Amino acid sequence: SSDLLTLFALVLVIGTVVDDAIVVVEAVQAKFDEGYKSSYLATVDAMGGITSALITTTFVFMAVFIPVCFIGGTTGTFYTQFGLTMAVAVAISMVNALTLSPALCALIMTPHVIGKGGKMSFSSRFHMAFDTAFHRIVMKYKTGVFFMFKHKWLAGVLLVIAGAGLFILMKTTKTGLVPQEDQGVIMVNVSISPGSTLEETTKVMDRLENILKDTPEIEHYARVAGYGLISGQGTSYGTIIIRLKDWSERKGKEHSSDAVVSRLNAQFQSLKEAQVFSFQPAMIPGYGMGNSLELNLQDM
Repeated sequence: SSDLLTLFALVLVIGTVVDDAIVVVEAVQAKFDEGYKSSYLATVDAMGGITSALITTTFVFMAVFIPVCFIGGTTGTFYTQFGLTMAVAVAISMVNALTLSPALCALIMTPHVIGKGGKMSFSSRFHMAFDTAFHRIVMKYKTGVFFMFKHKWLAGVLLVIAGAGLFILMKTTKTGLVPQEDQGVIMVNVSISPGSTLEETTKVMDRLENILKDTPEIEHYARVAGYGLISGQGTSYGTIIIRLKDWSERKGKEHSSDAVVSRLNAQFQSLKEAQVFSFQPAMIPGYGMGNSLELNLQDM
């Protein structure tokens, strides 16, 4: 769905966002390895060598994804937010790498210096502790890998379990490219007998308005006589656009837009002289909840 595409973009860009900060830290550390003693000078000289590279790579990355935002049609509707998420996240990463990361490097990073009495700096102690902990994790990982090598049957059992779980989830999880969501808007199409006057249509609209006034989830609505959302223009058609209350005031499935639509359609059936039904607008234009038919008639 559209939400998953946005999350997918965030997942992809996390690595890139962190990469720029890592480049800055490694550049400063390289200056310490060359013999720099001042964190400030090491940061300034390091940024002097990598600033242009950070800016260039960021602009190249953005140049790949920004054009996606200008794609038209359904593809553009789906992938515009994907491209914008990637481009904006990378731009924020560049700003972070040029401002916050160098400042933190100058304040926190220090060369590995052993003072009097063998006392090490905080940075040196942190690096040694991190390396020790990371080495322990690597050794545990190797132990686990060797264990799986010796017990290949266990790997096969886990594979079967994972496959069965995937099959069950594929059968039970709801699917849909553009699932309908509660947008807080309901459309009502009104159609009475062909040839009816506008006055007769107005009377039917008045009866519908009485039904809407008794619906607590509705905040306000607008009615138009003489034009139908589906039927088009004509004195026997009408339209009502309903705005529901805020989601915080409609907690519970019984107050959702789907429930309101079902309830209104049931009440509209009491009007025998008109065909009235309510529906929700599609999340993305052109992708509704049902199948559609387009007919083009050419007069030769």
